[in-house]
Amino acid sequence: MVPNPNPPTEQSLIHLIVNPGVEPDDLGLTVTQIESLVVPALRDHGLDVRVHAVDAPEVLEDLPAAGITLPLTLAWTPTHSQPADIWPKFQDQAWWQQTLQEKGFLTGPGSYWLPVVVTAKGVLYGELIGRDSEGNYQQPIHLSDKMRQPLYYLARHVLNQLGSPWPGCYCLQVGWIDDQVCFERLWPFPIQPALASLGIQSPDLFYAHYRCLAGLPLRDLRINADVTYQVLNP
Repeated sequence: MVPNPNPPTEQSLIHLIVNPGVEPDDLGLTVTQIESLVVPALRDHGLDVRVHAVDAPEVLEDLPAAGITLPLTLAWTPTHSQPADIWPKFQDQAWWQQTLQEKGFLTGPGSYWLPVVVTAKGVLYGELIGRDSEGNYQQPIHLSDKMRQPLYYLARHVLNQLGSPWPGCYCLQVGWIDDQVCFERLWPFPIQPALASLGIQSPDLFYAHYRCLAGLPLRDLRINADVTYQVLNP
């Protein structure tokens, strides 16, 4: 893993980089979702949250050194201090499809998301996120061991393609074809499905993302005791 340049101390100032052009039906977070749901959740942890449009002058000229930068859009261009070497891979969907197909993995459309959290000590997997009958995101989705192990194997292989993955919360978008897991996309930050973790998982995926980028310890991802698991129905 890439050594995190942020010292492992509590840094309460964070800069969220957002794309005002995201539409509600995209998987990326809209500004409204960020300001009404994500920002309050982070502030509940005592964080000072600043929201910046990806094309704002302060972003284009590089943000101040103080605080932690959390890009929540692929439209962001990394600076010299960020993972500029691997960021373009997240924007190149054709490269991912070809690379994984050459390795024998299935690729195709997916409507499930596995949280993959890269910490300073290793990788944690969150519970699967899907949609309910009305199209709302929901977590957790129960997986049998027969389905879980191939999914984790795919996740490990995908991370290996990055060489040294940057710390943070990734969302691995997958589906199933004839009971075999297939890859669609890897997102390097929490996206809309991650909203399902708010009030359901501790820590939620946005705060987990912050802790990883801040170099703070993160030992596990726990689903609240009163939450009912849904059964996977690909």
